[in-house]
Amino acid sequence: MHCKSIEDENKYLSQNPLMKIALRKFSQGVINLSLLCKPKNILDIGCGNGFVTKELAKTFPKAKITAVDIEAEKIAYAKKNNNLSNITYQRRNLFRLGFKKNSFDLVICNEVIEHLQNYKKALEIISSLSSEHIIVSVPNEPFFRIATFLRGKFLRSLGNMPGHIHNWSKDEFVKLLGPYGKLIKVFTPVVWTVALIKKRGL
Repeated sequence: MHCKSIEDENKYLSQNPLMKIALRKFSQGVINLSLLCKPKNILDIGCGNGFVTKELAKTFPKAKITAVDIEAEKIAYAKKNNNLSNITYQRRNLFRLGFKKNSFDLVICNEVIEHLQNYKKALEIISSLSSEHIIVSVPNEPFFRIATFLRGKFLRSLGNMPGHIHNWSKDEFVKLLGPYGKLIKVFTPVVWTVALIKKRGL
């Protein structure tokens, strides 16, 4: 199963000023990298409740955005609370998306692959669906776990959230992405690593 953190909705609605700043920096990081791509057709895999998707839609009002998540309740929330006319939300499994290769000029996948046992297969799928660029983000470890622990969350697992199977540092994550394209830029907003890749041969 691929999914967002179980705290997805709560963290974006948090009134904690530090959390709000961190999430604003994360969202802006994704947007800033997207601006380098000038996308017209975006796929957002693991969109969760649609908070970042909505920011993308506002930034690129002429772009067509397809946003997918495996959890029906998150898609329902996104359609109700974070919908714009250029977004289409769909419930789909990353491993059974059903889209043709090279269907999108930008594929985005935020906070998903750390949940997946077969993350390499997931990255192959993400790469195959993009004709030009890919943006992928994961928690930047060990900083994400430290921050979670200091917030008093998931203390028994030393700050590791349920479902986080993999824990990559920035350098480890950049190395992991090497086979899937040329690294254009990497950004580390607070406790995440966000990377922009250009498909090889372009």
